[in-house]
Parts: sequence; C-alpha cells; structure tokens
Amino acid sequence: MAKSISALEKNSSTENIFAVTNFVLFDTTTLIPGEISIEKPFIFDGVVMLACLKGGARFRLNHREMKIEKGQILTIIPRQIICGLEQSDNFFCEILLFPLDFIADYPSPTDYDFILKLNENPCITVQEEAMQSILDIHTLIVKHHNLTNHPYQEELVKSLIFSLLIMVFSVYETEYKGSFTQTKTRQEELTDRFFKLLFEHYKKERSVAFYAAKLCLTPKYLSTVIHQVTGRYILDWINEIVIIAIKTSLRATQQTILQISEEYNFSNPSFFGRYFKQYAGMTPMQYRNSKC
Repeated sequence: MAKSISALEKNSSTENIFAVTNFVLFDTTTLIPGEISIEKPFIFDGVVMLACLKGGARFRLNHREMKIEKGQILTIIPRQIICGLEQSDNFFCEILLFPLDFIADYPSPTDYDFILKLNENPCITVQEEAMQSILDIHTLIVKHHNLTNHPYQEELVKSLIFSLLIMVFSVYETEYKGSFTQTKTRQEELTDRFFKLLFEHYKKERSVAFYAAKLCLTPKYLSTVIHQVTGRYILDWINEIVIIAIKTSLRATQQTILQISEEYNFSNPSFFGRYFKQYAGMTPMQYRNSKC
C-alpha cells in the first residue's frame, strides 16, 4: 500500500545540509538534515543520488513526475525542484547528497551532452552485480566518513565519492548507450529553456516579461506554452522557486530579514514581508521561528 510521503514519521536531526560544505549520507529511515525533506519541495545546488533497495516511490523533478523502484538509481543534477509524492510501505533507499565543489579538484567527465542526457533520463535500472559494486563503494564512504583522527579522511572520502560517480556514469553509458535520445516538441524544448533561465535568475527576476524577452517570445505565448506542458501557470513556478529558496535562507542562514529581502531583489523589507506571507501564509520571522 502506497502512502503519502507527507504522512511518514521521520527521526529528528539538527544538522543542516545547507550549512555543510562536504556531503550528507542517509537513508529513508532518517530525516534528511535541516530544511531538506522529501515530504516537501526543496532545491539543492548539488548532486542527489538515490539507490532503491526495496519498494518504490514517486518523485517530481521540476514539472516531470517519475518513479524509482527496487534495483534502480536516480541521479538528480543541480538546480531542480525535488519533491517526493508517495512511496510504498517498504520503500528503502540509500541517499547521497554533495555540492559540486566538493569534488572540484578531481577531473570530471567532459561529455556535457551526456550530462544533458542524464537530466532527461535520471532514473535507470541497474544490473544486480553493478548495484552491488555501487553499494560496496557507498559502504566504504560511510566507513571512512566515520573514521576519527585520520589525517587524510577528507581526501579518502572525496576519492571514494568520485569513484562512485564514475561507477554510476559508466552504468548509464553501458546500459543506455544510444537509447537516451528523446524527441521533444518545440513547446517542451521551450519549457526546458525556461526552467534553465529561471534557476539562473530567480533571485533577481520574477516577471514573466523578463523570461519571455530572454526567449524572444511574447509573455502571453510563453505563459500558454508553460501551462500546456506542465499543467501549471508560469507565475506559479516562479513564485514556488522563490519561496522555496527564501525559506531555505530563513532557516539555514543567519541573514537578517533585510539582507534576505535585498538578496532577492525586493524594493524594501515591507514588500518582501507581504510577498512571503501571500504565498507562505505567515511572515518571514514567523516562518523562521516556526517548526513548519
């Protein structure tokens, strides 16, 4: 029997993922640290990897819904809205999150076309032997992460995470080589371009006219396309991303309300407060002090 992720009981945690500079390891028996929770939308400016060992679940990545089941791996590249929708009673997966700069010193694959294909096909089925190899590396990451007083702990963990990435990428290439290509309509391509622009400019720009101009379209046409492809209005997407990001700033930083309002290009704190309350149902300070 599937149940809503929002109804799941989670263990408490005080560590905040947005405050860490390396990585976070956990599984579905624990709460994702800090403000991140799969039971509500969040944005993570890094890589999220899930290996499903039991059951299954449904997620939403931006406007796309997808499922992950036993024997599958889901790799989510940075700057996407991630939201868990529902999961089976026995759902269990190992999860790894890390910012890209954590492994910035290591050489990475230069096939950017592959990264784009990965974004289009984030969930793949993995052969049992390959899955076991991936889990073996994951076990080593956990082991070395828990080492105390080891002079090269950070270097060991970085190397292992990079090895894990290469292993996962090789599985994608081996299992799906030549089968990534998907034909998209012009409307779907425009929608992808809109989301790319939105994640680049959401802190400063909240008007449909801005994004339409960037795409050389009229605001009316862009609004129609986004609604046709996603089933939601374009302003809903803009406001959702802005509110998610502001909530993160309120919970994960020590910035003042004034500093946050300036970071997100509001004319003054009063307007910022009214905007936030309109979509969050409470003032920024009330949200910061709440347990929502």
